[in-house]
Amino acid sequence: MGERMHEEIGTMLKRKFERASKRVWNLTEKPSNGTLLRLYALYKQATEGDVGGRKPYSKGQKEIAKWNAWFGVKGTASKIAGRIAAIHLLHFATCISAKLARHGGLGRRAWKAG
Repeated sequence: MGERMHEEIGTMLKRKFERASKRVWNLTEKPSNGTLLRLYALYKQATEGDVGGRKPYSKGQKEIAKWNAWFGVKGTASKIAGRIAAIHLLHFATCISAKLARHGGLGRRAWKAG
C-alpha cells in the first residue's frame, strides 16, 4: 500500500474514532480501565502502526500499562484495528444507553467529574 493511501486511511480512521469517542464522553458512566486501555491500544495501532521502542519503565505504571496494551495488538492491520476500536466504542455507548434507559439516567458526563 502506498504511503499516501496509508495516510488517507489513517485520517479517515481518526475521524471515525473521534466521532465515536465523542459519544462515549457524553455518557454518564466511565468505561473500565481495561476498556480504556483496549481502545487506546487499538487507536494507536490504527493511527501509528506497531508499537516501537522499549517499555517505558521510567515513566510510571500508567505509561507501562498503555505500552503493554498497544504491544498486545502488535501486528494487527491499521484498518482492522480502527474498525475494532469503533465497534468497541459503539458497543460501549449502546450498552450504557440501554442501561440508563432502564434505570432512568444519571445526567450527562457524571463520570468526568470524578
